[in-house]
Amino acid sequence: MSYLVKQVPDLVLENDRVRLRFSGENGALLGIRNKATKTDFMIPDTEAPLFSFAAVRGEYGALREIGFTQAELKKVTGPAKGELKLEYELMGGGLLVNVKVKLQDLGLLRL
Repeated sequence: MSYLVKQVPDLVLENDRVRLRFSGENGALLGIRNKATKTDFMIPDTEAPLFSFAAVRGEYGALREIGFTQAELKKVTGPAKGELKLEYELMGGGLLVNVKVKLQDLGLLRL
């Protein structure tokens, strides 16, 4: 028996100053690079989640995290025109999260 391993390529958003690399599988941030100085701002082989929520269960419940690790990446738009849109679904579709990352002409990052 053999298995096919699906490899999803990384998503890259860049301008003349900054290069951002995201996981094509789950949208996690994989790298930030200053192209002018050739400086990387993340530890290799690490992923940074793009969002997280804290939720309290009832009046007496404990604080718990609902977020990126429970999210399913449903749709990716871009990268195009300096912009990447990632759409996530959580809690069986009861919570939708849209993340837009846009690089400005000045090379500044806005999440």
